[in-house]
Amino acid sequence: MSMLIVYYSRSGNTRGVVNELVEAVGAEAEELQCPRYTRGMLDWILAVYDSVRGRLPDIAPLRRDPAAYDLVLVAGPVWASHAATPVRTFLERYGPSLERVAFLVTLGGSGADKALAEMGALSGKRPIATLALTQAELGAGRDRRKLYDFATKLKAAS
Repeated sequence: MSMLIVYYSRSGNTRGVVNELVEAVGAEAEELQCPRYTRGMLDWILAVYDSVRGRLPDIAPLRRDPAAYDLVLVAGPVWASHAATPVRTFLERYGPSLERVAFLVTLGGSGADKALAEMGALSGKRPIATLALTQAELGAGRDRRKLYDFATKLKAAS
C-alpha cells in the first residue's frame, strides 16, 4: 500500500517531524510551497491574519498526484487555532479525491482539536489517525513515544 505525506512547514518544526515519519513508515513526502509566507515576522503576522480571516493562499503545483496513493498524511502547523492556510488550500483542492487520510499538526500550545476537525471537514474524510505535537513536546524530546505510536498506526493501516 502506498503512502504520501503532504506537509507545510514555515518554521521547520513540521518538516523535522515529517522527516522522521518518512524514515519510520517508508512513505514519500511532498512539501507544499506557498510563496505568500516566508520566515519573517511580518509574514508571520500576515499568516495569522489570513488564518483568522479564512483567506486561502495559492500553493505551487504538486510534483506527485495525491489521489494515486492509498493513504495521504497531511501535516502542518496550527495558526490561531486553525490548520495553516496552505494546508487548508491543499485539503480544499485535493481532499475530495483522496482515498484515505491521516492528519498531523504541530503547535505552540492550544487549538489542535479545532484544527484537526477543520482538516477533516475540508477533506470530507474521517482520518484513520491523528497526532498533535506541541512545541514543548518537540523541544523536550517527549514527542518520540507519540510519534512511534502514530507511525505504528499508519503502518498498520497501510
